[in-house]
Amino acid sequence: MHGEEQDVLFGREAQQLGAQQRTVFEIEGLLCFGLGAAL
Repeated sequence: MHGEEQDVLFGREAQQLGAQQRTVFEIEGLLCFGLGAAL
């Protein structure tokens, strides 16, 4: 029972990390695209 709870918590943390990384990746992509367009 305790192990299953840990798995659920770990899954939630992994999802949040994935979402954060995706957002950072999108922001970096937009910045690079903007710089490329400016140059």
